Amino acid sequence: MSRLDISEKRIPQDGRMQLTFQKGGKPVDFRVSTLPTLFGEKVVMRILNSDAASLNIDQLGFEPFQKNCCWKRFTVLTGWCW
Repeated sequence: MSRLDISEKRIPQDGRMQLTFQKGGKPVDFRVSTLPTLFGEKVVMRILNSDAASLNIDQLGFEPFQKNCCWKRFTVLTGWCW
């Protein structure tokens, strides 16, 4: 989706993607970064479109377990990392 090489896990990668969440809605831009770790990869996704700030977590298409994990991370004051 963000034009990253899914077979490459040893180097950091950056990509962008654009998604439209509702028919006829404005597209939302995302920036995706991956970093290699000892146990796999870490991923960072940033919402670049200022209009996207009005989306709630239900509109992002997460599975229930992913939403629960996100809510736990929202309470961390120093950033959203895991």
